[in-house]
Amino acid sequence: MRMICFGVKTRIKFVFRLALIQMVTQNCIAQNSIESQDSVVFKLIELYHHSSGEYAEIYNGSEYINYASTIHEGHPYFASDTITNGSVFYNNFWFQNIPFYYDIVNDELAVLSLNKGFFVRLKSNKVREFIINNHHFIRIEKNPQDPNAPATGFYDLLYKGRVSVLVKREKLIEEYIPEKEIQRRIRPRNFYYLKKDNRYYSVNKQKSVLNVFKDKKSELRQFIKSNKKTFRNNYDYALGQIAAHYDQITQ
Repeated sequence: MRMICFGVKTRIKFVFRLALIQMVTQNCIAQNSIESQDSVVFKLIELYHHSSGEYAEIYNGSEYINYASTIHEGHPYFASDTITNGSVFYNNFWFQNIPFYYDIVNDELAVLSLNKGFFVRLKSNKVREFIINNHHFIRIEKNPQDPNAPATGFYDLLYKGRVSVLVKREKLIEEYIPEKEIQRRIRPRNFYYLKKDNRYYSVNKQKSVLNVFKDKKSELRQFIKSNKKTFRNNYDYALGQIAAHYDQITQ
């Protein structure tokens, strides 16, 4: 396994670039009254990204080995087995428009190196959030004081308001023998959570969802009934809409 790392002098240059760009960012935002703050920040991130090149910390790690070819049915990645450009908040800094995989089997990200010769495995505990295929994933750390809290890992944030809807996407590798030869296939599964009043609730059926929103159970039951056709076979969408409706009627 190859390791990608840089010396002390290189790291000092990297930190200096980062500090300089942060200073420029503050000045630009303070002086700019037309262009949005986000736009200014993103442009400066691109400047930083190009100036730091291979020295950027996001490319500093162990090599990720793509094992998708060893699986006969399905793939281990989110949404597609084609590499996708997205955004990653890594070690307190946003990296925009970079190509990477989200390996759901191992719950980790693999970034394509700048020379496109290999993939770099990111340290998951340094990834706070990322966006890929229009899905926003956040990292949750298990709270040992809360027995209902989700396990540590990345969660797809389907809706965020006063109530949040999250899903833990998992893929398991199963081995089977169709014709005297061991083959491997992917079995996906999802675990859904509602976060309300700073507490997490595991939900999987309408009854468990309504129990979380019991103060508006009758109104939500009617809302679900009215949207039955739209919600059918799309639990992600249904749960997000139910949470949004709850927020609306409890304002």
